[in-house]
Amino acid sequence: SYLVAKAGAFESAEDMIEAGKADGLTVGQVGSGSGDTLIADQVSEAFGLTFQPVVYEGGGDVIRGVIAGDVDLAVLEPTEFLPQVE
Repeated sequence: SYLVAKAGAFESAEDMIEAGKADGLTVGQVGSGSGDTLIADQVSEAFGLTFQPVVYEGGGDVIRGVIAGDVDLAVLEPTEFLPQVE
């Protein structure tokens, strides 16, 4: 699942793809080689997007970065972020 920085940032996956192609997007992630990072890399390659990774020490830090608007999005398991956004 993708967690985006703010409500209304993207109305659809197509909006996210357009933004990723036009301007690039910052993506919060934990290190390199994690499952979430690999998924982001595959999506970026499949759709021709430019993702600029922003590395955090842990998943909680990634979520705080997204909520604060420091990054455009993150690829996370829903169980990682749902309690913070409800």
